[in-house]
Amino acid sequence: MTSTIGQGLPFGKVERSQGRTIGEGEFAVFASLTWTTRERNANREFMAGAGETDRELAAPVVVAIVASLAALGPLNRALHEEYGIRTLAAMGLEAEFFASVRPEDTLWAESEVVSARDSASRPGQGVLTLRDRGVNQRGEVVVAVTRTLLVAREEAK
Repeated sequence: MTSTIGQGLPFGKVERSQGRTIGEGEFAVFASLTWTTRERNANREFMAGAGETDRELAAPVVVAIVASLAALGPLNRALHEEYGIRTLAAMGLEAEFFASVRPEDTLWAESEVVSARDSASRPGQGVLTLRDRGVNQRGEVVVAVTRTLLVAREEAK
């Protein structure tokens, strides 16, 4: 049986989202809302004493920002509007971190379709895997996120 979920999808084509600068105020709000209390995330003086330039944004917040940028980005829009892909549920998320995010850094999400397969147990549905890379203003990949989604395919608009 041929996969219908993945038919014609833009596998390997990387799309970049709009950028998002994490200002000082947002940094403080994110730390407070997520109860981030580690010295690395909340204490500028501690980080200066450790030879660092500033605090680090907590890893779960970095993932949330990159996932949000990707969800609002051109790849997700194209999957919905051009290919009729509708997300039903998030099935999994894996993240690998490579660099810190600090106040005043700007992030973009670079997203691509990695794989797609039809569901064996849910007719008309399938599993879509996307890879999102969070890239900062220096071109450094700060995080790579692999998202696995349960999707349905409808007639494209």
